[in-house]
Amino acid sequence: MACEKRLLNLIQQTLRHGRETGELERKTPADEAAEAIYRVIKRDANPVLLKYSLDEGEEASAQLVALVLRSPAP
Repeated sequence: MACEKRLLNLIQQTLRHGRETGELERKTPADEAAEAIYRVIKRDANPVLLKYSLDEGEEASAQLVALVLRSPAP
């Protein structure tokens, strides 16, 4: 649980830095963007979680697609 919180915190810090420097878009709420990225990364960070997160697949995919489509616009 501590590793998961640390990973989410790192994602939030990276997003904040990217927005402050103008490298990332600012339209998407920060918590929504961090959650979408976290949902994708957490499965790679801990493959054991993959079988437990299969029911989140559609929602996570929709969040990630929306994030990617908005990201090019600063």
